[in-house]
Amino acid sequence: MSSFKEFRSTHWSGEPLKFNTIPERARNIQGMTAGFTSRFISVLIDMAVIALFVLCSYGLWIFMRYVLSVFYDLPQLSGVPLLIIGYVLMWFYWTWSWATGGKALGNLLMGLRVQMISGGSLSLGPAALRALFSVVFPLGLAWAIINRNNRSLQDIVLRTEVVYDWTPLASKLQ
Repeated sequence: MSSFKEFRSTHWSGEPLKFNTIPERARNIQGMTAGFTSRFISVLIDMAVIALFVLCSYGLWIFMRYVLSVFYDLPQLSGVPLLIIGYVLMWFYWTWSWATGGKALGNLLMGLRVQMISGGSLSLGPAALRALFSVVFPLGLAWAIINRNNRSLQDIVLRTEVVYDWTPLASKLQ
């Protein structure tokens, strides 16, 4: 349709229009189990978000240490505590994201959703266990390469799956 007149002539007056929010090229794989590559890119995005947060927080810590060094002697952080903080933040971030809609930022950008095998959303307990398993044993994702159902070790053990889902997150929360 190239004009409003053509658009108006093809639709009934007063009839509500329904638009599909899922991209046309994605409709044929909507709901299918996601493969390794899209899941791996999603994890890299999430790791970059947490790394950026930790580095910015560390920069703020160094700045505050410099400014307040006249009055206080703040302890200096080394790499190991920052790494532990990063792991804890990653666990918390994934737990919260997967329990409140199944999508972390990486999942959202890649069009993925973490859910139970039954299709239901993860509650807080399974989300926390899956996040812990993913943080402690990230190589479990590589199992999705050889598994014919594209399931990682985390998915197999906890009976979860990652599916393609381009529906808006707001529609799931209502």
